[in-house]
Amino acid sequence: MKLSTYIGLVLLVPLLLSCQKEVSPISASSRWQISTDPIVDGKLSDNGKFAALLLSNKRLELWNNSAQRKVSLWQNEQLVADSYLLALSESAEYILSASHNTIQIWHTEAEESVGTLNLSAHLGDARITQIRFWMSPYRVLIGTSSGDVIFADTQNNSYRVNRSHSGEVVKLELSNDQNFLFSGGNDGLVIKWDLINYRPLVTKKLPFRITSLAVGLNDNLFVSDALKDHIIWNSEQDIVINEVTYFKRFQWFREALFDPQLRWLVTSSPKTDMYLWNLNDMSILGSWMVESQSFGSTVEDLVLLEANTLRTLTSDGVIQDWDLSTLSPDKL
Repeated sequence: MKLSTYIGLVLLVPLLLSCQKEVSPISASSRWQISTDPIVDGKLSDNGKFAALLLSNKRLELWNNSAQRKVSLWQNEQLVADSYLLALSESAEYILSASHNTIQIWHTEAEESVGTLNLSAHLGDARITQIRFWMSPYRVLIGTSSGDVIFADTQNNSYRVNRSHSGEVVKLELSNDQNFLFSGGNDGLVIKWDLINYRPLVTKKLPFRITSLAVGLNDNLFVSDALKDHIIWNSEQDIVINEVTYFKRFQWFREALFDPQLRWLVTSSPKTDMYLWNLNDMSILGSWMVESQSFGSTVEDLVLLEANTLRTLTSDGVIQDWDLSTLSPDKL
């Protein structure tokens, strides 16, 4: 290499670095260790006021986050053996728990079961992989390792099954108006479902398994696979309207959440890294890390409390609040 070329490169590198946009660091505005027991699954209510925890010591708990107190408790003898999945109704009035083949519905105030559905006869060697309320408390949605999406009515002990995935169902999300269901699978498919006829309407295929799925306004979805495809998909028109160019190769997203006004998108890594994206051009507005207490720490759930305040729950039982306006106040 010529000396003049080398000197030019040396001078160019600082110039390029100086052009990189600096992101202000962000610190949690509040922090609470809700549990020191390992969490099998954890969910925040839609408004963030409650947290449901399924713990490794075979306990199911509901906590009031504002008062920082436990409001409901179910012991291991009440739960079906090896329960490992949770869902929380919008108002936190009901909790849904699941084992490999059985779902249970709990009334949080009365601390009693209001429904059970055993799917072992249908599942065979398959297992339940996803659960969520559809119309709480009795109508629920279930995904399985064999690719089934099950529309269940526990009050009438009935259900309908549609197998449109060829791999494990890993995500179930409802549209904001509750008229459509979106499922994501290890087969790379995202399917939009008609909740009247229980049939697929639109299908989007990504090259690798789906790892993240978030629903925004106007039938826009953030869809991410396990390698490099991270897109904003409009399911009504079946078009990709934007995509994220991720700067860390072979690292994918686990959780995602749209701002209600579609100004930004927040995502979490498989561990504890958080990223905030500008939806206008999919540029990154900022990144930070939630508290980690072990190598296996991960973000279990995240919700928006108010305009720019995000609440996160980790597998270590740590709840933190984040003021996102401190990252880029001119764009939030």
